[in-house]
Amino acid sequence: MKIICLVNSFGPMGSSVISSVLEHMEFLNLPLRKLKLDEYLMGFRNMKDKTMIKNFLNRIEDHKKPQFHGGVSIISKNKKINEKSLINFNLIKDEIKSLNTKDYSSAVELYIHLREIYNNALNYKNSIKNYKGHVELTINLHKYNTKKLYKVYLKNFDEVYFINVNRDFITWFGSLSSQWFSKKKINLKFFFYDFRKVYDEYQQYQKYFFNAPGLKIDFNDIFDPKKNIIKEISKYVNFDYKKKNWKNLNYDLYGKIENYETTFKKFDDKINILNSLTKKFLEYLIKSNFRSYLYLILFKISFFIDSLKFNFLMYKFRFNDMTKK
Repeated sequence: MKIICLVNSFGPMGSSVISSVLEHMEFLNLPLRKLKLDEYLMGFRNMKDKTMIKNFLNRIEDHKKPQFHGGVSIISKNKKINEKSLINFNLIKDEIKSLNTKDYSSAVELYIHLREIYNNALNYKNSIKNYKGHVELTINLHKYNTKKLYKVYLKNFDEVYFINVNRDFITWFGSLSSQWFSKKKINLKFFFYDFRKVYDEYQQYQKYFFNAPGLKIDFNDIFDPKKNIIKEISKYVNFDYKKKNWKNLNYDLYGKIENYETTFKKFDDKINILNSLTKKFLEYLIKSNFRSYLYLILFKISFFIDSLKFNFLMYKFRFNDMTKK
């Protein structure tokens, strides 16, 4: 049977935690994104288009190099310790060579084959020999007609599960900002960036979230033991929750293996990525529909200062790691 569970989010919303849970429910969880299966199923690409293979090969090139992947936050990623390759390329080099010479009957057949190739090459964890379905982490499903999208997945898979994750804008934007800050130590482009576009696209995702089929999960509930989100997910995908001792398991957070305690501890909100003034200015901007020029200038200045503080914090983390070695 062809089974897929799509974990839908928009930016940093804890989707990798959910996919790590699904792995223990017999779904194949791999650090592969943006293969663009959705574009093939929606008819925007046909089988003559090699985009899925090209994107897969780009991931392979990246993941065969020793580097740091995944984790609970961008903070841990920027510490740059315990770097390793995610895959053993030698195990699949012959399959890689023959990829472009094979004919596939459908995008789903190609998609599954690519994921099985990656699974055979896993280096940071054991390959999963017996699995019942695939976990697909998506970030752009809100750009499609929701009903039509759901129908094409149902048409191409025997079973389809949609898990949709949401997060409030301010904390979401703080986590997103940490990703931006980590790319460059000093980025004057922040003064010219159109933050309105970011908010508008977030709002577009909100419309998708409330209209999408499937299970809906709030970011905060993932880390709230009273909510028992694992039990809720297991019920949705028809898995016996009692089969596992969840607190004794390890979890794959997009290429980084963590224990239960680390996985389900909310990390980003404990660090003031954005100071209180930045958040206030942002709230005022939203209330004014981004029409207040004064608040926009004040926000950008405060935001730029936050970027400097963040990178100083990263430098301190790295320096401490180096002195411990």
